[in-house]
Amino acid sequence: MHLVMEGILRSDIYGPMLRSLADDHLGTTGFFRFDLPFEEALRRHNTKGCSDFGESELRQWWRDHDALHGCDERVIGSDRDPDAIVDLITTAVRLALPNR
Repeated sequence: MHLVMEGILRSDIYGPMLRSLADDHLGTTGFFRFDLPFEEALRRHNTKGCSDFGESELRQWWRDHDALHGCDERVIGSDRDPDAIVDLITTAVRLALPNR
């Protein structure tokens, strides 16, 4: 089974749950984290047409370089385009699958 979670998952709030999820998972677990300047995260958010929250809420949730300690994260910077990001994640998943 594969699970992809996306969002601002602050390490101080979600870290224990994410580490527990990884510890309980019997297969390979991969963590990927966007490390973007706030302005770039806001720009990307604004392209989604999401009206559930805006800049004010995003600023309240935002933590620069919010690493999830105790998990081997692959950091994705603002220099990667969407196709490269999808390729990075799908390649990691394929490599983690057992040979058949």
